[in-house]
Amino acid sequence: MLSLDPRVVIPQHTLPLVYADEAKGAIEAHRDAVKFVHDQAVRLANKGLSPDAVVDRLRLPERLSGHPFLREHFGAVEWAARDVLEHHIGWFSGEPEDLHPIPPGEEAARTVAELAGGAAKAVERAREAFNKYEMQFALELCRRVLEAHPENKDARVKEKGYDFRCTFNISFFYLIFLGPDGADSETDGHQGDFFSRQKLVPFDGQGAGG
Repeated sequence: MLSLDPRVVIPQHTLPLVYADEAKGAIEAHRDAVKFVHDQAVRLANKGLSPDAVVDRLRLPERLSGHPFLREHFGAVEWAARDVLEHHIGWFSGEPEDLHPIPPGEEAARTVAELAGGAAKAVERAREAFNKYEMQFALELCRRVLEAHPENKDARVKEKGYDFRCTFNISFFYLIFLGPDGADSETDGHQGDFFSRQKLVPFDGQGAGG
């Protein structure tokens, strides 16, 4: 693309770049970032790291991570790294328990019942994590409760706005954890000003993190 000496670039998801220097800089940044993620993911995998370990370690260098056209609004570095690994080495994580895993519903039911002490305790612990802004842990607990008990409305997060940096994160969170009956009266079931909201509101309606 650079060989075409573009003066204007019209991206798929963002505003057009109408200055030649800006267009060239954006293309070069994306090229360098894609190559860096690919090469480093392969390098780390060849060292024997699992996909999760590769993702945990791989970071863009500062000159790329701070680039204005590489903000993770419509994707994430870790997703790109997983795509690279899936392409080169397939789905297997290298962990033997992943070869024949327990079906998700059974795994969730046993985890909730035998380790978390039941759905009510699991939801309560998720609420505590949510209030501490431990989002990922809260979501994973809720997911297991919902896999084991789809009818459990207490495990569905009351949406009032999230500060995920990536719009995919927001959309999937909205879809999965609100559920089909989780429409917000403020948006009538649509996203509305969903993406512009900044604060995270936990289960009890009190603001998290101030």
